[in-house]
Amino acid sequence: MIRRPPRSTPKPSSAASDVYKRQQWNSGKYAEGMETLQRSESLLFAGQSQQIDGQRSWVEAGLRFGLEAMSSAKDRPEAHIVSGGLNSDANEYYGAFDLTGEWMVFTRSSSAGNGQHSGQGGEDFYSSRWSQGEDWSTPVPLRGVNTAQNEGAPTLSGDGRTMVFTACATPREGYGPRRGKGSCDLFESTWDETAQKWTLGKNLGAPNSAGWESQPTLSADGNTLIFAKAMKGHDAPSDLAVSHRLDHGGWSAPKSLPGLINTSRTEESPFLHPDGKTLYFSSNGHPGMGGLDVFVSRREKDGTWGMPKNLGPGVNSYGKDNSLMVTPMGDHALFASTRGADNLNFWEIPLEKEDRAIEVATLTLSLLHI
Repeated sequence: MIRRPPRSTPKPSSAASDVYKRQQWNSGKYAEGMETLQRSESLLFAGQSQQIDGQRSWVEAGLRFGLEAMSSAKDRPEAHIVSGGLNSDANEYYGAFDLTGEWMVFTRSSSAGNGQHSGQGGEDFYSSRWSQGEDWSTPVPLRGVNTAQNEGAPTLSGDGRTMVFTACATPREGYGPRRGKGSCDLFESTWDETAQKWTLGKNLGAPNSAGWESQPTLSADGNTLIFAKAMKGHDAPSDLAVSHRLDHGGWSAPKSLPGLINTSRTEESPFLHPDGKTLYFSSNGHPGMGGLDVFVSRREKDGTWGMPKNLGPGVNSYGKDNSLMVTPMGDHALFASTRGADNLNFWEIPLEKEDRAIEVATLTLSLLHI
């Protein structure tokens, strides 16, 4: 009887190897991913599609960056959870400072399995105040702007009296008391001194479209707006866009943010520091540690934005990292993270010198501390 030859173990396909490398990258297994990378070199073949080449190069760049970044992680500052009453059992994320850095507005929400909050809808705005020598105060809901719909991702003008934010439609209620164009739009609310509350919020108009606009950041003077924009909804890759306030008070049509920030993948969660020259944002299109990482870019003399720099371990991980804001002093950042908990909380970290923004002097006029 002729024996059959032993069955050999089939080699994994190039595509399967690429998927595996990406899984290792997105779980922080950078060394293992590099080993998979080296083994997969023999699987490369001529004539493979440009798309496959791009995917492989993207994952390889991430694995290499993650491995190098972790080797220097011990020399970097460490983050710690913000003390005081700012955090709760609900989710806290997407915040903004006024120019004093002593008053902030942020988004709070609850979801299945997480703590409840005292707001009106799934996502609402809360404010908290910091005093010298004290922790952040227990947050209180903002009056006037919160509704039964979702409000989130606020940004403040330097004087704390103008707020641009995101509101999204629901299949059942739409935008509720507001009027919108797409799945999520940008709205502007102002502080009503007489009524001692925020206005409901007016649709910004030109910056919005039938697509998805979210996560705005205002310049300190309130005249430049940078935000995340996706033409095909929030599940599609987004870019950063910019609009400018016009003389009559409206906004210009948005344009893609000039420079080296946007990629063919996702850019979101921009934070323009009050210095007007330093922009922090999240992306998975530049080499990072997996998922979304936070980067910093500087505005060049010609008005374009320069090559992004990854903020590295401490802020970034192999998960999705965003929702970062930097104090007016420029040396500390707050960001939202699930590390150590099942819900999002605010964490704080001192920034490396090369990642800091320019310190902005505190306003002398009286700002809102409500």
